Amino acid sequence: MNLPVEHKARIEAGIARETWDSLARENAMHFIASNRPQWTQEEFFETGRHAASRLLQQARPRTGPGTSMCDVGCGIRRLAFAFSSYFERIVGIDVSPEMIDRATSFRNEHGITNAQFFVGSGADLQGIADASQDLVVSHLVFLHLTSRALIAQYLLEFSRVLKHGAPAFFDLSVVPAGIKNKVLFGTKEIRDHLYWNVYRFLGSSVGTRSPAVRGKRVTLDWLTAELEKARLKLTDISLPDNWTDSALTSVICRKV
Repeated sequence: MNLPVEHKARIEAGIARETWDSLARENAMHFIASNRPQWTQEEFFETGRHAASRLLQQARPRTGPGTSMCDVGCGIRRLAFAFSSYFERIVGIDVSPEMIDRATSFRNEHGITNAQFFVGSGADLQGIADASQDLVVSHLVFLHLTSRALIAQYLLEFSRVLKHGAPAFFDLSVVPAGIKNKVLFGTKEIRDHLYWNVYRFLGSSVGTRSPAVRGKRVTLDWLTAELEKARLKLTDISLPDNWTDSALTSVICRKV
């Protein structure tokens, strides 16, 4: 059944909110950084400090007084607080109220005054002003988005909120071109479509196979075209050697 775009977007946002609320209650740190089943709080947030330092070196945003950065899909603030010593203002946005509640509680407990967290729609960055951000980061988030239309919408939103020349960082699953991979890509698309429709009717019974965990893959051609539409200039991309299957790909781009 083909749904109107706005109706489908509301369903996708509801699936994402339900899924990530549930995962936050079960084990937030593991489902944010799933390379370990259990984390201590110090170890978990140390990974955020390392990731923030690496991203700053790669993206080279303007920092210091008068600057602001946005962490899209901030979770329980693993990266946001690591960035708080570099920017005057931090904005964290997440579709999950459970994640935002935990981030806000930690901010209040530790007296961090330059970070603000709020629940987003799951489809845009409403509430963040145009041309207000010196850096936008969305780490390990795009690979969970439920449609390519949603990825494209977020790229447009990144462009809207970034200052001219400011960078954005995100990562997502990219598949190579070629007939073989087009066939495999199409097969995965059919499978993911089935999961989406099953979850729409059965809800949380699908668990971590929710479309909000599985996400969507894109081709490099599709990605470069959507970046151009959003007026974002690709400045760095990481692709593995001997690239034959979907790969987690890091992207840095700048508003032009």
